[in-house]
Amino acid sequence: MLAALPHGRGVNAVAVTEDGQCLVSGARDTNVKIWDLTSDLPSELSVLRHGSMVSSVAINSQRMMAVSAAAPDLVVWKLGANPVEILRFPHGQWATTVRLTSRGDWAVSGSSNGSVALWDLSAGGEGLFLRPPGSQLSDTGQVRAAAGSWVHAVAITGRGDRLVVGRTNGRLDIWDLELDRGEPKARTRWVEHGPEVLAVDISRDGSRAVSGGTDGTVKVWDPDESPAKQFVFHHGAWVSAVAISPDGHLVVSGAEDGTLKVWDVRKKALTRPSQDHDGWVGSVAFSADGCGNRPSGLTRRRVRVHGRRLPIAQRSVLVMQRPPRG
Repeated sequence: MLAALPHGRGVNAVAVTEDGQCLVSGARDTNVKIWDLTSDLPSELSVLRHGSMVSSVAINSQRMMAVSAAAPDLVVWKLGANPVEILRFPHGQWATTVRLTSRGDWAVSGSSNGSVALWDLSAGGEGLFLRPPGSQLSDTGQVRAAAGSWVHAVAITGRGDRLVVGRTNGRLDIWDLELDRGEPKARTRWVEHGPEVLAVDISRDGSRAVSGGTDGTVKVWDPDESPAKQFVFHHGAWVSAVAISPDGHLVVSGAEDGTLKVWDVRKKALTRPSQDHDGWVGSVAFSADGCGNRPSGLTRRRVRVHGRRLPIAQRSVLVMQRPPRG
């Protein structure tokens, strides 16, 4: 472990820039914090105030941009010496999760009402709500997903050509997208993970997707196969966070019992002993560079999800080194 970074009230989300130099965290105290990871002792660069409890964050170093998701909106921040809010747009109900493409020109978000939206940030945040099978349109034209399909997590490839969505009904949606040809086009299919999907990620090239859920498993999928093939890692407790390394060779999983595990996808085995974390692990992330390619885990305090109480945890962000290659 390199450092535990103090944040304040329960941290819900982290994201790391592709160069591994900056980390963004979001918390129940409504704050978004930007951290400098270039030194041995990471330091706080700035504090941004979203205005409501932050459930998810994303960051892009090329465009010096961060995005935070909360109820009921998303905020886009321009980073620098004096960060400022440049866009705010509504998602509907509680925006639970957000990700960015590598170029930072598109964001994708999911909501507690089951909807998934693509946001064209180069066009001022114009949104397109994807319509999954079984969904309906409201009188106002907003997508309403099937009952019980709250979106816990989304992940998108760097090019923005493939998207995965994890839902409370145990379903993993896989979308193939065309975002660079004017009007976006989307085709979808879905697979069953198990009882409830809490976390998802996808490799940079879209060749592997990973999901974690309340069944205590981490599943690695090949989306190009039909039906999608999978193999399973058994974490042993509710898997609340997953991330896959940019090269698709490593998966890190975090669980409600405070354990962090790193898995070798090629060897289909645990690659290092479990790293214990003080409380529920809410989010993990990889950066893309060699020495900075480190999973970043965090915990969150007690919150209510579908009437369940999640375990109480700490107020810090944990930064740990990637295991040696070999």
